[in-house]
Amino acid sequence: DVQKSAPGAWWTQVTSDWSEFCSWAERACGSGASSGNAFRGQSDTGWSLKTSLLRLAEQAGLSAAKTIDVEESITKEFASLAHLHVTLLSDPIIGTIPWWPWMQHYRAPTRLLDWSMSPYVALYFAVEQNWQCDGAVWGFAINELRDRMTQKYGGGNATDDPKLSRLFSKYDAPAHVSVVSSERYSERMAAQQGLFTLCTQVLADHDEAIGESTPGDAELAHSFKFVIPKDAKPDFLRRLRRMNITAGTLFPGADGLGRSLGEKVRLAGFGV
Repeated sequence: DVQKSAPGAWWTQVTSDWSEFCSWAERACGSGASSGNAFRGQSDTGWSLKTSLLRLAEQAGLSAAKTIDVEESITKEFASLAHLHVTLLSDPIIGTIPWWPWMQHYRAPTRLLDWSMSPYVALYFAVEQNWQCDGAVWGFAINELRDRMTQKYGGGNATDDPKLSRLFSKYDAPAHVSVVSSERYSERMAAQQGLFTLCTQVLADHDEAIGESTPGDAELAHSFKFVIPKDAKPDFLRRLRRMNITAGTLFPGADGLGRSLGEKVRLAGFGV
């Protein structure tokens, strides 16, 4: 079933068939050395694309101005205390934004949203949890988003353009979305082929900010969403394990090993 609710909405494909998903995923990736698309998996298709900072700000009833103040405070605190818990590289991390990927990695709230260059990594996050809900794999064309943002707001990447960078401290900043990567990848970031979207408007929902700028179409050229019915989740997770996409490979370390063994128990309960 193909769904598109309104102009600018994400083009949506519902599939419970593994072969069909792979066909759509490979089509979305294209034929280049890299896919040119970013993918994000969410275990509940009803969730929008809200950052961890936005979700907490909404729960606390914070304004955009107050959220920016709190964001600055927690970034400074993380930067001053991280060395007590984490061994970082010897070169210092300069500035505010370069700290955010590390904060994201250690589950501190940030305005970053995680994506992957792999549709199969994204699929894992769509099917591994919440088996009572349909999951979703979101995707968009990176270069298309960059071009549309440049046409709309001028400049390029908000982390490199001084004019755009100043917008991060403005409570009424427009919703300019950049695609960024960490200056230093952790083992987990590398395993998940990770990258991020980052918006100059601190309270922006990336669902709206990206979807309105890169309207989807049936050719998967701009923005799209694969919905995985809940009944298909166990089978998809089993097939991903055959591809060695498990918690053990995506979360290197003992924690990932433990999570991976938990997956096996849950799959055994579904007879797959």
